[in-house]
Amino acid sequence: MKRIYLLIFMFLFGLNLISLSQNLCSEDLFKQHLLNECTACRSPNDADYGLFLKAMQTDSMFEKLKLLTQFVESNPENGLADEFTYRGLAFSNLKLYDSALVYFNQALKLNQNDAYLFYFRGDTYSHLHNYVKAINDFSQAIELDQSMYMAFYFRGICYYVLGDVNKALMDISKTFQLVKASNKTA
Repeated sequence: MKRIYLLIFMFLFGLNLISLSQNLCSEDLFKQHLLNECTACRSPNDADYGLFLKAMQTDSMFEKLKLLTQFVESNPENGLADEFTYRGLAFSNLKLYDSALVYFNQALKLNQNDAYLFYFRGDTYSHLHNYVKAINDFSQAIELDQSMYMAFYFRGICYYVLGDVNKALMDISKTFQLVKASNKTA
């Protein structure tokens, strides 16, 4: 009986997250906001930055991968960790998860303090149905950033798939608390 309630709660919570994201801003507005923030971080006369903008605006993942690779290679000061991360994300978006793992592993060898890298790799492991490794990575992301509600959410999903309903309920509950708190501050 507890599993049915958890499943219903997770479904309703997922719908609330989707409707919340749709109500706050559309995907296009979010992309524009992201591009505006990125533009503010870089010098407007940086010719190579056009590659980054073009990559962010294209819908083709293959084109995105090519442009991001060109951008990272033209800006070596950003480091290899960023290059590996961008490539991992591109392969993950293409649903080529084994290739994505290679790049996320390389990025994590260079930067063990980035919660998002652990989150990205955990997400990739979950797509490959390796839930134990996914839980480990989501846990590492949470250890590095206690406010990362999506790591709690997906770790809860992994726990549920593995049959640990109590841990799943705790993580989903924590997700709800974090989302609620972030809406109050927004």
